[in-house]
Amino acid sequence: MDKKNILTLTTDLGIRDYYTAILKGEALKTAPDISIIDITHQIMDYNLSRAAFIFKNAYYHFPENTIHFVAVNSDRTDCPQFLVFRHRNHYFIGPDNGFFSLVFDEDPDLIFPVHYDKADKFPLKKVLQTGLKTILEEKFSALGNPISKYQKKLAFHPVTGSALIRGSVIHIDNFDNVVVNIHHELFEYIRQGRNYEIYYKRWDPITSISEHYQDVPVGEVLARFNSSEYLEIAVNMGRASTLLGLETDDSIQIDFL
Repeated sequence: MDKKNILTLTTDLGIRDYYTAILKGEALKTAPDISIIDITHQIMDYNLSRAAFIFKNAYYHFPENTIHFVAVNSDRTDCPQFLVFRHRNHYFIGPDNGFFSLVFDEDPDLIFPVHYDKADKFPLKKVLQTGLKTILEEKFSALGNPISKYQKKLAFHPVTGSALIRGSVIHIDNFDNVVVNIHHELFEYIRQGRNYEIYYKRWDPITSISEHYQDVPVGEVLARFNSSEYLEIAVNMGRASTLLGLETDDSIQIDFL
């Protein structure tokens, strides 16, 4: 049996209360030797898209056979069940609310349902116990037959033309850096070696891509492709979102000259 000794947690439960502690305690009772790693518990406003972006850019850095538990916007009435599956050499436990369709471009091969009692005051505890035990013992058949249909949501992709890319802000990080849904590969594909202007709000356009924040003077605006290769608008030693008035879903356009 492959060694499964790491569990990550991604939730919107916050860190002020005892809810994440409950999950960790139940996980350790189920698997005393497991190591528990927090990806984040600070997803704001039950935001599936933001949670998917953070999780998508974090989970694959963990060793193969890591178990990932996700609970974001999972107590809604339109979340009928949780899902358990193996995909890309990792294991996943998470809500059937469209989250995983925002993370993966393709469907997992076999998905098993974990039903829960909606009368339960904190059903995540039982879901985690059941999913974790199922994965560790590799007894997926105990959950019943695999399902072929699960909830999906459409991700917002940039609009492209022969001389432009129009994207949107998908994430604002802890430093107020603004992340845009324009990937470096798409940028270079449309660019074809041309000069460009990056427009945001009514500010003057950015006309060059920086490698590092320090490439511009302190307080100056810059654009760079971050560690996940997505376009980022930042201010050296400043807070771009606040200073520039940029918020999630705001439009960002690149014109190629």
